[in-house]
Amino acid sequence: LQPIYKQWEKQYHKNDTVWAKAQVMDLNGNLYIAGYTRSEGFITLKYNASGMLKWVKQYSQVGSIKIPYAINTDANQNIIVTGTSEGTYTNPQSITLVKYDSIGTVLWSNEVNIGSNLVVQNYGLKQTVDPSGNVYIVATAMEYTTTNKDIIMLKFSSSGALLWQKRINGATNLNDYGTSICLDASQNVYIAGATETFSGHFVYSMQKYDKTGKKKWQYNYDFPNTNNDQAYSIAIQNNSKVIVAGWSGSLALNTSGSLLWVENDGNGFANSIININDTISLIGGDLGFKILNTNNGSAITSVPIESARAYILDKNNFMYYLFSSNIINNYRIWSKSKR
Repeated sequence: LQPIYKQWEKQYHKNDTVWAKAQVMDLNGNLYIAGYTRSEGFITLKYNASGMLKWVKQYSQVGSIKIPYAINTDANQNIIVTGTSEGTYTNPQSITLVKYDSIGTVLWSNEVNIGSNLVVQNYGLKQTVDPSGNVYIVATAMEYTTTNKDIIMLKFSSSGALLWQKRINGATNLNDYGTSICLDASQNVYIAGATETFSGHFVYSMQKYDKTGKKKWQYNYDFPNTNNDQAYSIAIQNNSKVIVAGWSGSLALNTSGSLLWVENDGNGFANSIININDTISLIGGDLGFKILNTNNGSAITSVPIESARAYILDKNNFMYYLFSSNIINNYRIWSKSKR
């Protein structure tokens, strides 16, 4: 597996600073990017596979700073952008969702108060969408008064109605972080993050819930000789393996929550897991990406890329990655096993 050449690079400019936060690709190879400016709130861009900008949409409200953290498409190629609206102790923060069709028309939007005395932290909010268009969100919320952090998880219908919401506090009643979410074929929900087992000591934490929000299991893993183990990404492979990546390394569980293997080579901020096939996954982070054999966790290759925020591999094996400086790169990568 090797990078061959750059296809294109794009930048998007506004009078205000634009911060790119997340990206997703639809089945036709169109690339959608969610970002924001402090003056205009959510900004969503659509590029076609050739890098041509198709449209730009903005969503905001007067007096409220809106920051998107996640973007996904549903089975009908609609686009769901999710983030937060600024809050205070007396005016609680909300989770904000906007759903667009493929030509950029707003289908609906919703803002949900996550609870008094809570503020969503400015990292880790992730979402996923099931085949029926329901939206599942995980994030980390802090109490204004105690500064304790807990995981929050929400499910919305395809029309934007809140179906259920959970607040998850770990067994030690210390800090807990929710940073990634995925679904299996039965719409069981898997989340990854970290839990503080004693003061200042964090371990990877993976949990499984059914589609109604009922907890099925939790598995914590403490990497040796580290105090700050934080999982940032989780993905289901072949509906049988749960692949997890984070600061201290990668690991795999089966869907019953039993450990299969551990890979101890740290990933930095591991923001992406892409399943190339049933036994190979790409782990992407701010230090670059590596390819793992998910039968045993062994590394096949690695490529350094500084400060990349998100990765996408399309059906033709082109890889896109997004920088906070608003640059998109498209590299051709080749794998003999896929040809």
